[in-house]
Amino acid sequence: MNTLFLVQFACCIIVSMLGLILVLSRFQIRWTNRRYEVSRWLLAFSMFVLAGHFVLQMVYGFRAKGDAIGAVVNVLFYTPISFIISYATYNLICYQSGRKKFVLVGCVSYALILICFFFGYKDTPRGMHIGEWLYVMLALFAVTIIYCIYTTVIEMRYHRKIIEENTTEDLLPFDRYAYASYGMVGFLILALVGAICYRPFLYCVAPLILFSLIFFTITFLGYGYNMIPAEVRLEQETADEPLEVLEVSDEVGLSSEKISIIESMLTSWCDKGGYRDSTVNMPMLSVKLGIPRNELSLYFENYLKSSFRIWLSDIRFKEAQRMLLEECRYSNDTISSECGFSSHAHLYKIFKAKTGFYARTMERFCTEKSVEYCENSFIPTNETPI
Repeated sequence: MNTLFLVQFACCIIVSMLGLILVLSRFQIRWTNRRYEVSRWLLAFSMFVLAGHFVLQMVYGFRAKGDAIGAVVNVLFYTPISFIISYATYNLICYQSGRKKFVLVGCVSYALILICFFFGYKDTPRGMHIGEWLYVMLALFAVTIIYCIYTTVIEMRYHRKIIEENTTEDLLPFDRYAYASYGMVGFLILALVGAICYRPFLYCVAPLILFSLIFFTITFLGYGYNMIPAEVRLEQETADEPLEVLEVSDEVGLSSEKISIIESMLTSWCDKGGYRDSTVNMPMLSVKLGIPRNELSLYFENYLKSSFRIWLSDIRFKEAQRMLLEECRYSNDTISSECGFSSHAHLYKIFKAKTGFYARTMERFCTEKSVEYCENSFIPTNETPI
């Protein structure tokens, strides 16, 4: 067995396992979401197609026959696989009506690649050696990948802003998924072109590409496990109204009477312990109070000079501060649950943002008897909670 065959065999086994993990992960997810399920199956399908590609390479030896032939086969397979992976990411986070355009661009690009291959195969008597047509295929492949990356990155930023404006969920899982996606697609676009055209470079890049795929898959599953509850609620509560970033203008204001009504209703909601519900978000609060969501946004942005996330996090943190100072017998898990934080890890992050202290300092507060030390340590800041 030569080195090329061993590399292809290892890649085939690993991507097959990743596809199997994506299929079996359905039984480990507590929440179901149509978009996440579609993306998960698309990723699983792309892994199995990639495994099939490596099987064909091993059986027919396209790459072994020459880098030019191997490059043609790689472009024919890697273009749809890369597009499917990008669309799986885009579909999961897309709140805008851009899916059809994304699919159309991908299909047209691949159709052009197939047309180039057809003309090259027809015009060249050497079969898979299609000459200059290969460079056209590579150019179309690169353009397709760049478009997928750019569009997905823009949508990721928009999606994060949606979550940040409408929920108080911990954004760390989304950030991990976003960074994993950025890293993977950015690395692949740099590595694939060189790996396709130059075999020695393939031996160096292949392990790193496999690591990127493994890391991306694990992060994708972690994202689904951690973030789906927030996604499900936002989709259910905004089914009749497209969820989008609200542009708040300083020129548009609320009457003093309206401000007083909103302030009174929010105060009443807090007095009743509404902030203890860790699932609450902007659409839920809007429906519960009977206040249009755009008016709530105006109130937070123009009159409190804050946002729903910061406002609610401040309220929860003050209650956590009170419980730590007055009722130190409670555990951190109990305090985070009673105050509406999704987890004690989220409480620790807010604690660090507000006080500058780490979680171990907070844990020490619960065991020490000195209330004066606690009072001096809890110094609110204006930092935006994560």
